[in-house]
Amino acid sequence: MYQGHVEATFESAHKADVPGHKCSGTLRQVPKDVREALYASPALMSDGDVLFDIIIEILKDKFDYHGHSWLAEIDFEYTHVDEHFWGPDFGKVKDLIRVMDHHNLNLMFEQPTSEFLARFLYESFEKEFGFAPLLVRLHEGRGNKMEYRRDS
Repeated sequence: MYQGHVEATFESAHKADVPGHKCSGTLRQVPKDVREALYASPALMSDGDVLFDIIIEILKDKFDYHGHSWLAEIDFEYTHVDEHFWGPDFGKVKDLIRVMDHHNLNLMFEQPTSEFLARFLYESFEKEFGFAPLLVRLHEGRGNKMEYRRDS
């Protein structure tokens, strides 16, 4: 029995319109020219101003995209190797992960949650190699991770 482990990183963006997803609206999410216009207005003095907060609340629905740095790990076991003693190609496993690299996940998936992405990677691996991985672990930034494995 052989056991493999592949890790790859990817960067992505998505709109925080998933119910329950918390993402505060900040000026960093608003385009630079709009920010400059807000700061140039004498009615808007600074962050925390009531009018300022109302405008940001309105704008964040239009510019509420944010990014994540991800680390995906896929663990798998296999018994078959080819005549050259090669098992699943690690590069192909990494390609499954990197499909999401530098993409807007809302354009790829209806609900790009960590749970959905981990299951997507699990099923992509299974389809590509003809057997299921043991586990997919997905790290969303530092200190946030989730795992997906199918019940036996």
